[in-house]
Amino acid sequence: ARLFAGLLLAVGAALQGLDQPSSAHAGAPSVRAQGVALQVAAMLVAAQRWAMAQFVLQRSPEGSALGRLAASRLQLAARTLPATALVCFALAACFEGRQLVASQVLWGALAGRVLLIAAGITVLTVAELELVACLSAVALQILTILHAIPVALAGVLVFHERISPSSAAGFALCLSGTLLYARERTEEARQSPNVNAVGSSAGSKGEVLGICMPEVQALLE
Repeated sequence: ARLFAGLLLAVGAALQGLDQPSSAHAGAPSVRAQGVALQVAAMLVAAQRWAMAQFVLQRSPEGSALGRLAASRLQLAARTLPATALVCFALAACFEGRQLVASQVLWGALAGRVLLIAAGITVLTVAELELVACLSAVALQILTILHAIPVALAGVLVFHERISPSSAAGFALCLSGTLLYARERTEEARQSPNVNAVGSSAGSKGEVLGICMPEVQALLE
């Protein structure tokens, strides 16, 4: 079931990518190769980030520094988000240096928007860390597809964007794969307590039989 869910996600993502509008550099193979390389590198780095977050949240000893840090999701976010901000600022200065001018940066309305976006990112990061602590990094990456539902609805209702049939079919496949994976995880969670209960009952029966066997042998003699 998990393999089929991954197949649905892969096919859905491919269908969504087929209908992307071509850019001005569509005819430059070197630019396309550079974009693909950057996307693959970003996905690999993001995967390592959440894998390390899962290790810290689930396998850190309670008395260690990482264990105390992982006890509070908000404190962990407060330690990681400043580093994320520095990386984003460095990348913005590297690739969008022309936009970082005093007339656009020192703008009164921009400060309020930055604070609002920062608050939203903080809430989202804390929620993601809680999901990783409760489930896993793989489950987080799959469940984030559900986050695209309000984004797509906002694009259609607010910005009047048009969705092609291939994009709609790809989104439906991704959503189906997400729901299938969530159902599989739910079934596993329901079966695991039953297995533990059967094992514990079998162990208790074995202990009872072990205690009663000497008395039975004495009666037979």
